[in-house]
Amino acid sequence: MSRRHDQSYKLLFSLPLAVEHMIRGFVDDRLADELDFTRAESLGIERSTPSLVRFQADMLWKIPFRGSSRHLLLQLEFQSAPERYMAVRALCYVALHYHGLTGTRERRAELAPGGRLPPVLAITIYNGRQRWTAPDNVFDLIEPARGWLAERQPRLPHQVLDLRTLARQPLIAGDRIAIESHVTPQTASTSTCRAPSIH
Repeated sequence: MSRRHDQSYKLLFSLPLAVEHMIRGFVDDRLADELDFTRAESLGIERSTPSLVRFQADMLWKIPFRGSSRHLLLQLEFQSAPERYMAVRALCYVALHYHGLTGTRERRAELAPGGRLPPVLAITIYNGRQRWTAPDNVFDLIEPARGWLAERQPRLPHQVLDLRTLARQPLIAGDRIAIESHVTPQTASTSTCRAPSIH
């Protein structure tokens, strides 16, 4: 996504209300009812591997469940061109965040009882001209395996919100206003996809 549009989306989704409307209108309204967006917290987006390869997600939110100390980890990525290996990036970002939560004794103390990791929801918001055709699960990018081996391959579906496709569907008035605020004409270009930088 171009830098200008990337920044515009980051500004929009820096607002908990915009995040709530997105989940309620285009993902799952029952999930939205379970979350307390008034206590939502935006997290740092840069993560490093043990070999110091740095990855930067577009946005990362920590959203508590109502009446609970538990929370959802919401990861947002903004794309203006189809990216075949977007599911790999989503898996990498989630794995790096989990690694950060378990890397030290102090961070592990922040986990849920029993040391359980928070549930995660990875969403890619796509606003390109081409139809999104990339697999939404990293499992579908792996060569087929059978039986015992197939069961041990990584799986992580990420939710793709294709705004141009959604804009053509019948929507209630509130959802139409919300989606129109997100969709802006732009030229899709695969060159705008960011690659991790190595330091």
